[in-house]
Amino acid sequence: MWRTGHNPGRLSLLIGFCWWVCSGSVGAQFDLERAPINYETTPVDDPATQLQSRLERKESLLTHTPEHGYLKSLLRELDIPVSSQILVFSKTSLQSARISPRTPRAIYFNDESYVGWIPRSDVMEVMSTDPEQGQVFHTLEQNEIDPPVLRRDQGNCLVC
Repeated sequence: MWRTGHNPGRLSLLIGFCWWVCSGSVGAQFDLERAPINYETTPVDDPATQLQSRLERKESLLTHTPEHGYLKSLLRELDIPVSSQILVFSKTSLQSARISPRTPRAIYFNDESYVGWIPRSDVMEVMSTDPEQGQVFHTLEQNEIDPPVLRRDQGNCLVC
């Protein structure tokens, strides 16, 4: 077993590597905000954005249930079959602290979108595909008091 106290050179190398990886990730995030990508400002036409437009025009409705929040109606509106469910324990999520063997992350998907849901979480993760931008990430708060809103992520999910 390698211990940090036995080889200071390895520790320095490890710290340098971690700094390089982290600084590269931050730099990559900022590059997404510049031309030609312009992630935050480029209009998108993905299924989740289309659903949010329908919600605003009151052409669609998401209903909240105590057990699953907006999950069932969101899947219906995005045309994602419940049978597509897979359970993952990977912590590669904006909600990594909530994922455990007792609360796995359920992922539902179709060819254009996926929904990530964790039992008792106050937010769902939604990714859908725009023909120009590619993957566009959204969150949906599981709050039954306020109207449901699919909020477009501003780049945090791209770092994962």
